[in-house]
Amino acid sequence: MFSSFAYPELSSVLVESLRLDQAALDDGAYWKFASYALLHFSWIHIALNLIGLFFFGPIFESWHGRKNFLVVLIGGILVGGLLHSLLDSETAAVGASGGILAILACLAAHSILSRDGSRWYTVPRA
Repeated sequence: MFSSFAYPELSSVLVESLRLDQAALDDGAYWKFASYALLHFSWIHIALNLIGLFFFGPIFESWHGRKNFLVVLIGGILVGGLLHSLLDSETAAVGASGGILAILACLAAHSILSRDGSRWYTVPRA
């Protein structure tokens, strides 16, 4: 992941290359629906995404497996980029927050739908 403030000399090239914006989509750069997740505005932005993955990723993986974790994370990034491009064509999108929110939404739905008296977090068995 790249922070645009960490390396100012590379900042403008990478920001233009990776961010999701309407002008790039109009030119047919649909690969930016995935690449924008690699770019972050600051170290705090990266840290918050990593903290979300650190705390909620293992829970999701223990409930649904690694394959489903990757499907939901990548699907959330793609859907987040699509929704951003449809709802806000004036600003560029960066970060993997859409994927993190998709994981949180799946965990919330799972915990609500499976209220059978079991613990909310189960430790995976080795």
